[in-house]
Amino acid sequence: MKNIVFFNYAHKGDVFLSRAFVSEIMETLKNFDINFSYAHYWEEYLLRDLDCKFVKLVEVPDVHLKKKKECDENFVKGDTVYINTWIGRYFKQSKPFYGECNLRSIYSLMYAEIYNFLSEVFSVDFQLKDIIQYFPTIDYSVFNIASVDEFLKNNKGKKVLLCNGPALSGQCEYNGDLTSTIEKLLGKYTDTIFITTHKTNLPSDRLFYTGDITQSDLSLYGEGQVSTQIQDINEISYLSRYCDLIIGRSSGPFTFTNVYENMIDENKKFLCFGERETDCAPYQLDISCQYVYEKFDTLESLEETIFELIENETEN
Repeated sequence: MKNIVFFNYAHKGDVFLSRAFVSEIMETLKNFDINFSYAHYWEEYLLRDLDCKFVKLVEVPDVHLKKKKECDENFVKGDTVYINTWIGRYFKQSKPFYGECNLRSIYSLMYAEIYNFLSEVFSVDFQLKDIIQYFPTIDYSVFNIASVDEFLKNNKGKKVLLCNGPALSGQCEYNGDLTSTIEKLLGKYTDTIFITTHKTNLPSDRLFYTGDITQSDLSLYGEGQVSTQIQDINEISYLSRYCDLIIGRSSGPFTFTNVYENMIDENKKFLCFGERETDCAPYQLDISCQYVYEKFDTLESLEETIFELIENETEN
């Protein structure tokens, strides 16, 4: 085998959750002289810190020309091994965790099957580590964190990060930007800095937009690059490590805050709201941070939970 192509048909959060696993496979096979690439719908920026070439899905006909629910989980063609990292292809009603989109289901259904497959192909005894080790980590040094560090230096004190952009896979029936809620928070907690991933028009010197903090200009990532996508989701992840409370649906930016360092931080708080608790990455796992899920009912009930989390933080 000369090549391994990881591929994923889904959103940024799905690709993100495969990071640690993909890194481990590459490390395990580093002496096999393998060319690694990852095919997905997004851009090179998403996994820039991994030593894994980005390939557009349309450039991989063996997977692109098949419907995502029909493509094999993992297969070999010629000298290339194809690894499907989309959890949806591994769901079977006869198996546990059916329909769950979290690290537990990915680990139990997808990672185990991939490792069995790779063990046969390469005659290597692949062994899964403890599940907590598969929460993603990011080498932030290859991203534009200087402007985030500058913001942190100039803005001390308690910080609440609101991932208030829409979720793209039906994680919540409410996809509004929380403007009315943020306005109440600004009036109620005058010593707290609030940061949003989706810009609002609320005037306040304690309200910041991540795009302004990260200065998300693609010229920072290479001369001549052109894209309609704002490229700062990894920088938002870095910023989240310095926030006390992180709030959001299971959208891309919120999922990118679910990094290993945050999961093991006993001082960190998360509030995930939406339709299904099983969409929360750490669902049913023993983690150190406080991770609260609330099934979305009304903005009023959500606001009560947010107020409680902020006030408990103040008391501590």
